[in-house]
Amino acid sequence: MSIPLLEGPGRIIHDQTRQRVEYPPQNMQSIQQYEMTAPTSRSWLSHFWNNFKSQTTMVSLFLGATGCAVGHHAYYASLDGTMVVEATSRWDLNGQEWKIRFRTAFAFLVKAMFAGAVVEALNQRLWLTAREKTITVGGLDAMFGVAATPLFLFNSEFLRKAKIGAAMAYLVWCDAQDYFTHYLALGADALTG
Repeated sequence: MSIPLLEGPGRIIHDQTRQRVEYPPQNMQSIQQYEMTAPTSRSWLSHFWNNFKSQTTMVSLFLGATGCAVGHHAYYASLDGTMVVEATSRWDLNGQEWKIRFRTAFAFLVKAMFAGAVVEALNQRLWLTAREKTITVGGLDAMFGVAATPLFLFNSEFLRKAKIGAAMAYLVWCDAQDYFTHYLALGADALTG
């Protein structure tokens, strides 16, 4: 960050340009000169990232999840009509076990990235709600903690004042619960089978 250096009463020197400028400006021309010569401390990339971090994250996660879903579909289409082959070794990538592992990895990435995009959208929605409505500290705690702890879904103030955020959080947790129930059941079947 560029900090101007004081030279005396009413005058400063910019530490990067070393140009003397009256501050505060006495006329309109010196205002324009001050604004034009003021050094910028951030690059356009850091400015973009600081202002559009959430939007970029949401869109990137959504596009990544969509790409993984298309890849998952293409992988299934490539397997359609092929014979099931028993693996000849532990690292035989043509064996059935590795095909199941690839399928599971695709499915996990799709669900995780879609959930990440929804959680980022949820955070943005919660900030909008916090700006527009009067909420107690307990309500704010429930609003911003709901992505980490599903027990906050039962907070009455959160449900009353952030209905859209509560619906989004409910969808994220239902999806996560469905995912864990499904894969824990598969793990239990593998252990008992």
